[in-house]
Amino acid sequence: MRSYQKWESLMYETATIACVMSFVRHKREPMYLKYFIESENRAGFVWVEDAGNFLKTYDNQRDKYPTFESFFPEFVTLLNKYIKG
Repeated sequence: MRSYQKWESLMYETATIACVMSFVRHKREPMYLKYFIESENRAGFVWVEDAGNFLKTYDNQRDKYPTFESFFPEFVTLLNKYIKG
């Protein structure tokens, strides 16, 4: 995994990677999506596929989450599941 000195940096990096995965998924390029997920898994972001798929909740509930900032606590909850194992 890439080296992060603060947990906030890891959170923001995870959010960024999940957004990139969502973008690639929306482009409907399965080969690139598979490559992207495998690459991030090798870098230690084993939760990236779940995090990227979780963004579908944000996409589908924009009335409840008008901004990514309003959705971010849900995103943190998802990642906390990985911390607890």
